[in-house]
Amino acid sequence: MPKGRILVVEDNALVRECYAQVLGALGYEVAGAPNGAVGVEMAAELLPDLVLMDLRMPVMDGWTAKDRLRADPRTAGIPVVAVTSAYFARPEDSPENRGFDGYVRKPVGVYEMLQIVGRFLPATTPAPQAAVE
Repeated sequence: MPKGRILVVEDNALVRECYAQVLGALGYEVAGAPNGAVGVEMAAELLPDLVLMDLRMPVMDGWTAKDRLRADPRTAGIPVVAVTSAYFARPEDSPENRGFDGYVRKPVGVYEMLQIVGRFLPATTPAPQAAVE
């Protein structure tokens, strides 16, 4: 049984595949979308536990896609984390201050990816218990 379902919305196919490989190897079910418009459709169909969203994409950018997810009652409660190489000079412009549940800068390392995913998808395996004598 997968630990959780993650939708990766990213226009770079290689980056999408890297995320899918890493997260899939860790037990997550991963689906990918090449732009925000497809991501919004897939989210409504799959109802993932988490969406990792690039901000700069053709067809529909991540800002607009996040707004559409929030406007749909089926997807409004799904956490959406911005994954971008963009730099935000003013704190009020950062994704977390504009409706995203989290934000991580590219390039994203494996440890960083695990941290952000772990914030939203709790571990499904219990922690080891100390022996009781």
